[in-house]
Amino acid sequence: MALVDILHMNSGSGDASFANNSLLVKIVMLKTAPFLKRTIKGMANKDILSDHCFMIADLGCSSGMNTLSLASNIIDIVHEMCQENNRKTPQFQVCLNDLFGNNFNNVFKLLPNFYKTLRKCKENKLVLVLFQLFPDPSMEDSSPMKGLVQGSDINSFNLPVYFPHGDELKRIIEEDGSFSLDDMDIFEVDWDQHDIECNNRGKKTTKSKRAITEPLFTSHFGNSITDMLFKKFEKKLAEHLATKKTKHLCVVISLKKK
Repeated sequence: MALVDILHMNSGSGDASFANNSLLVKIVMLKTAPFLKRTIKGMANKDILSDHCFMIADLGCSSGMNTLSLASNIIDIVHEMCQENNRKTPQFQVCLNDLFGNNFNNVFKLLPNFYKTLRKCKENKLVLVLFQLFPDPSMEDSSPMKGLVQGSDINSFNLPVYFPHGDELKRIIEEDGSFSLDDMDIFEVDWDQHDIECNNRGKKTTKSKRAITEPLFTSHFGNSITDMLFKKFEKKLAEHLATKKTKHLCVVISLKKK
């Protein structure tokens, strides 16, 4: 099966869907809001906000309420900056980017309410949010899978993700030469933001991991082991979080096109 067919989050609106297990993304969005506002304010101060069209591109999963919330936040900030600088608020174009495996119907269902609540109607800058995770060696995926599948299947399985460090990102940007680095911020978010209650530790965090990785696991190992795999992962994760604090390292950058 081609990677393009399986590299997506769990679709729909069920218990294991990404739409219902994306609190981490929401937390990161809230933490990056001041950075985003500072970047857009810098654009306004340089008088480079277009009067015609401001384009917003979501390069992420685009399958839940977070997608429209981010777009709404950007629109509100631009509108505020335009008012402060006595400029006409531009028209907005929001581009959603995703693979075919994710279901856009959930987003479409949210659009009527989005239009209803949208009261206000953005240059060469691009703002990206990158998730970085440095897992503890004891939390390798192969551990919960022992006894469920053959060793050869585990050895041939690979998660096609790579998260560079901040310094590495800077080097990549410089070597590419298309953009200059305008601003960068790095912060940490706890793995178990979902699991505030000690007796629930690991349960919701496991759901969020399942929403992201399940299509990849089922395509490689089949559906029969999925439930058992994530039950074992939840148990091991709860044990891990009881003694260690694992964090996501998040990098938010502002790039300026040369």
